[in-house]
Amino acid sequence: MNRLLSKSHSLITTSERTAKAVAKSRLVLKERNPRKGTKTFGAMIEEGEPVKMGQLIWNQAQNQNGPWSCLPGANAEPIFEMGWNEFTNKKGIYALCDGTVRYTKEMFIPAKNTRLAGEITKMPAGSFIYKLHCHVVPKPINNNFKLVDLS
Repeated sequence: MNRLLSKSHSLITTSERTAKAVAKSRLVLKERNPRKGTKTFGAMIEEGEPVKMGQLIWNQAQNQNGPWSCLPGANAEPIFEMGWNEFTNKKGIYALCDGTVRYTKEMFIPAKNTRLAGEITKMPAGSFIYKLHCHVVPKPINNNFKLVDLS
């Protein structure tokens, strides 16, 4: 009987400890989410802001199966990874070098035998499709070298 009481007493104390640990972990999770309350799709970096290599410029995760709302331009690379849940899905545009972000509207010519190519034939003559493109203008390279020692 005494042995059973000691086991139940230890179970109660461990459950109290885990409840405190759970409360602490919830607090930590709230503090660790820096993007809470910010938008999770669209332009992550605005026009003219500096960007580092590998940084996410445009997040397209909202529209997984539809067309891209922003296309990659110079020094920008599209990334598309399908994971096993919504948190691992990545679809966006990343910077290939350090520099400044620029957005431009450019004329879009779709590939043959695509849905958009069929829609263009139904448009009035002389009309164009313009799409948003994201470019990274690299930092200027400094080529000033100094000869230290000839021998």
